[in-house]
Amino acid sequence: MRDCSRVFGSRVYLEPKTPRPVKKGDVILTSMPFAHAFSCNYLSMYCDACAVPLRERILQPCGGCRVVWYCSDECREDSQTWHRLECLVLKRRKHNPPNSFVRLLARVIFRLREGGDRYVEKYCEKGARRFRDLMNHYADLKTCEDMKPEIDKTLTELRHYIGERNLPNDSDLLGIFGRTLVNCFSFMDKNLLSIGCAVYLAASIFDNNCTPNCFVTFSGLKVEVRSLINMPDLDLAKCYISYTDVISTSAARREVLYKGWFFLCECKTCLDEERAKYENSIKCEISNCQGIVSLPEASDTVQQIKLKIKAAREREEKRREKEKEGEGRRKWRREEGKKYSGDEGKEKTKDKEVNGEERNEVEAPRCSVCGWTPSSEKLKQYWNTVAFTKKQLKAMDQNNLNIEYCLQTLEKLTNFSPRNAWKVKILDLSFNAAILNSCWSLALKYGEENLDGMRFYYSDNSPVLSLFLFNLGKAKIYLKEFREGLHILEEAELFLTTGLGTSHPLVEELHQLTLLANEDREICLERWSTATKKDEKRQLHQVHSSGDEALAKIFATLNQISHSSPQNLSGV
Repeated sequence: MRDCSRVFGSRVYLEPKTPRPVKKGDVILTSMPFAHAFSCNYLSMYCDACAVPLRERILQPCGGCRVVWYCSDECREDSQTWHRLECLVLKRRKHNPPNSFVRLLARVIFRLREGGDRYVEKYCEKGARRFRDLMNHYADLKTCEDMKPEIDKTLTELRHYIGERNLPNDSDLLGIFGRTLVNCFSFMDKNLLSIGCAVYLAASIFDNNCTPNCFVTFSGLKVEVRSLINMPDLDLAKCYISYTDVISTSAARREVLYKGWFFLCECKTCLDEERAKYENSIKCEISNCQGIVSLPEASDTVQQIKLKIKAAREREEKRREKEKEGEGRRKWRREEGKKYSGDEGKEKTKDKEVNGEERNEVEAPRCSVCGWTPSSEKLKQYWNTVAFTKKQLKAMDQNNLNIEYCLQTLEKLTNFSPRNAWKVKILDLSFNAAILNSCWSLALKYGEENLDGMRFYYSDNSPVLSLFLFNLGKAKIYLKEFREGLHILEEAELFLTTGLGTSHPLVEELHQLTLLANEDREICLERWSTATKKDEKRQLHQVHSSGDEALAKIFATLNQISHSSPQNLSGV
């Protein structure tokens, strides 16, 4: 890209832009929210204007609604730009406030009514965004049958919350809903737990990649995007973040991305066939065999998504064509549309036949080592367990995990391989649930069992993997396994600092744990012994070097004497 130009006469000469090198850990973008809303569980735990937690400052409720809380009069005054319009409607629902996304939609609408569409946020020197510049996916929302119940439910709740008179017309409302849905961030506390949702104009420029090269953190309400790699020249078009958790099968992850962001992910991670072999895999039941059996997906999710995208585009194209044509040609267009839809069914069958994706042509799964084939009952049992696991995951509150639910689900996954995506996910949730409940022995057990799986699904430079290692090291230190805990903390420190920054509370806690572990008597003696040996080696090296210097001086003197004339040697 060239972004500078100079004009000489009638010709335009383009100057290349000045390169901006970026080191890993550098902040490449910061942004404040266009609108935000805390989750209902955290409304009284954080200041609604600056997100300072209750444990750091005393909070006072709003005098009107007594639902949102503030840490100071300045924050109360700053929040009036969005809260004065919602205060009355929130007061009516103070005992049963709507969910955070509905309140976020209401705040977006109120801000737009107050001239928020004129608000511009820059993301680079010559690039900026307004709210209307965000993608709304209007056509996808209009034609997506799967999302229609959810859209209707959310908009009905919004109407009950702020009233019909505060809403724009249906077309504008669906556009606002789409922009908010697709560009919504979950902002997090210092422990990287979600506490609410927000819309950031500048930060919405980043595309998805399931192996990202950037990481998103939050300082209060401000979002910070840091680079995880060194870049010779910053190009925001080549900077990626992850929209969803990568511990999942590629089909399930792509389905989530399509439902939330209306695109089919084609990144290397989603297309990695070697990785896909482990995502749905079970252990071989032959004794002493260490192989796995890779099971194909029960449904062709990717093909279904492609067909949905194709059908949605065709429906939208036909709708636009019908709007352009006059009344006299509408009947003819409908007849052609019927013929086209008949051809579409044929094309779908052809696509399946060409791509060889018919289910009856799939070979029976076999063990990668000994060739053992599971029975149809085993396969049915596996997919029933996967369905149960998905149901449990949907019911779990990620911020308030019930350790009993996690353990009940984990008991059913005994025949899953260690790198099975569903087992790695449940083990990770069990690990986090044990930490939240201070069950450090259980946390250490599940963390060590899941270490290989976490390394498999996350890249080495991932701050999420570093956070897992940090918690695992903390568990070891709390259980007085200081030496192993220190090794794990040393590994976690590099990319935890890169992704979160040196001043993040988790990084500071890591340094405190390192100091605590270093106070162990055995480690102190070992460190003292190592330092003593280094001193002895250094002193011995100095003795040798000083002796070598003395010999060098003697030889230099003798060399001078031998080259001197006999007259100069007469007095010797």
